[in-house]
Amino acid sequence: MVSKAHSTTSTSMKPISYVAPDSTATDPLQKDISAPVWRPSQERVVSIPVRPRRGQLETNLVKLVILVLLVGGGYQLYTFIKNRASAYSGFYRNNIYYFGVMIPEKGWSHYQTGDIKAKEFKDAHDAFYRGSDPDDPEIAMLIWSEPVVKKKVPRVFDDETSEKMLQAIEAEILRRMEGAGLQCEITEASKTKIAGNDGFVVHANVNKKELFMKTIIYCGFNETRAYTIQFIGNGEKMTDLQEEIEQIVKTLQFDISFI
Repeated sequence: MVSKAHSTTSTSMKPISYVAPDSTATDPLQKDISAPVWRPSQERVVSIPVRPRRGQLETNLVKLVILVLLVGGGYQLYTFIKNRASAYSGFYRNNIYYFGVMIPEKGWSHYQTGDIKAKEFKDAHDAFYRGSDPDDPEIAMLIWSEPVVKKKVPRVFDDETSEKMLQAIEAEILRRMEGAGLQCEITEASKTKIAGNDGFVVHANVNKKELFMKTIIYCGFNETRAYTIQFIGNGEKMTDLQEEIEQIVKTLQFDISFI
C-alpha cells in the first residue's frame, strides 16, 4: 500500500492596515512624502514542505515489505493450523467410493475438498498426504474408485488376462501422465494381491520440469468396481517410506457392501 504525503498551509490573511494622518502638521493638506498614507500588506509567502522523492520511495518500500511479511506469515499460520486440523490416523472409511484404509499414527493428513492444487490430480476421489505442507507434500496418496462397465471382475485372473490388463494399465498410465504434462518412465510392473483379489502394481519415475519424483500405482478390483491408488512424491522419501506405503496398501478394503 502506498500512502500519500499531505501538506497543510494556513488560509488566513492579515487585513490591510490603515495609518491616520499626522494631526500636528501645519498644513493638513500637505502630505509627508516620507510616510505613506497606505501601508501595503506584506505579501503572503506559503511554505510547502517538499519531501525528497527518494525518502518517499524508501518509506513505501518498507511498508510494502512489512505487508508482504504479514501476508506471508498469516498464510504460514493458516497452513499450519489447517495441517494440524487435517491430521489423521486410524481406520478411515469412505462410504461414497466404497473403500477403507488404515492410516499410520503419525505424519499423515487428509486432503479436504478443493485442497489438491496439482491439476493432474484434481479429479482424485479422495486423497491423503504426508508432511506439513499440503501444497508440497513429501508423499501424496490419491485414490480413484469407478464402476466397471462390463460384467463382474473375477477375483483371480488367468495369465493371458493378466498380461492384457497389465499392458492396458501401463498404456493408460503413460497416456494420463503425458496429458498432465509429466514425463513418465515405467521401471517395474507386475501382478499383486490387493484386498485379497488379483490386482497390479506399477513403479515409475516421473519428471515435472526439473522436479524428479517417484510413483507407485496400485490397481485393484472388487466385483463391479475398479480402484486406483497412487503414491507419488519426493524420490528419496518414496524410497525411504516404501515399507510404510506397502503396509498402508495391505490394509485397503474394497467393499461394495458399503453401499
